[in-house]
Amino acid sequence: VSKQDVTPLRTSKASHNRRKQEAKYASPMPGCESTFTRRINLNGHLRAHSDERPFVCRWPECGRAFPRQHDCKRHKQLHTNYPSFVCGGGESGAGGCGKKFARMDALNRHCE
Repeated sequence: VSKQDVTPLRTSKASHNRRKQEAKYASPMPGCESTFTRRINLNGHLRAHSDERPFVCRWPECGRAFPRQHDCKRHKQLHTNYPSFVCGGGESGAGGCGKKFARMDALNRHCE
């Protein structure tokens, strides 16, 4: 396989499949099929199912709280970062609409 044949999407899918196979910890929540390779990740995920939100945004007049530290950090970027991800048409490469997003995951959902 040449380097140009390996796309970020293919790499991401392969990593996802490998993590699912290596997962040792499963969510005990009814209807939740999430699995994790590390207990700490399961614990953070279980907080997302509960009302526990220990990580609070300190931005003036925000105060939004999150179950995991990385969720709070990602949220804080919305206060400070100018939208830096622009729709360029996704995998199809067809023009794109030019809409701007502060987060790559939001752009990816838009392009699906």
